[in-house]
Amino acid sequence: MLVSAACFAGMATCVAAAHRLDPTLPTVVSSSIRAGVNLLALLVLARGNARALLGDARPALWLRGTLGAISLVAFFAALARLGAGEAAFLNNTSALWVAVAAPWLLGERTPAGVWA
Repeated sequence: MLVSAACFAGMATCVAAAHRLDPTLPTVVSSSIRAGVNLLALLVLARGNARALLGDARPALWLRGTLGAISLVAFFAALARLGAGEAAFLNNTSALWVAVAAPWLLGERTPAGVWA
């Protein structure tokens, strides 16, 4: 988990630096480069087993992937427009938004311990 957090922070730093060096760099380009690197890593990990990459075709899996991609593009757009600190702050508030939205979107009650 620590390595994952360090890699994500490194990626965010590189994207913020790229947008600072070239303010006209479209967010879609930086997101596409990140997706391409991720795809290469997945292909190496799957060792040619395409079935392992597709999952079991559950709609929830595909929805999570789609929402994750939208989240990534939004995060990269925030990096380009706000800077690394503000974008990281907004990104790290996601747990709060899940707790706020869960009762309405998922019908789940948010326990008091989560709010604490």
